[in-house]
Amino acid sequence: MTESQDPTDLAADKAKEFADSLPSASNQTGRQGTYARLGVIMMVIGLGLSIVATVLSQASDNPLDQATQISLGITGLTLACVGGVVFLRYSLGQLLRFWLLRVVAEKHDE
Repeated sequence: MTESQDPTDLAADKAKEFADSLPSASNQTGRQGTYARLGVIMMVIGLGLSIVATVLSQASDNPLDQATQISLGITGLTLACVGGVVFLRYSLGQLLRFWLLRVVAEKHDE
């Protein structure tokens, strides 16, 4: 290290060089984020559908309408559960990818 170089500049250059040597995953990251947002949308729609179906089934006197609304509510809960699983899978995938990248960078510095 020369006297004209600051240690923080040297570390920043080293980090940039390491980041440039990694394969680009920008396409995967965009897709991961899209699926995570899709999971959130599925959860919100499923919960909304369940609430509406519950209110409608309570307001109806006809047992056939109530059964239809209850099955719609169960469908909404299923949609919310599937959306939650999709969200967790892709958001945890992003988190673990970042964690692994940090571990690799720390091991590379040693």
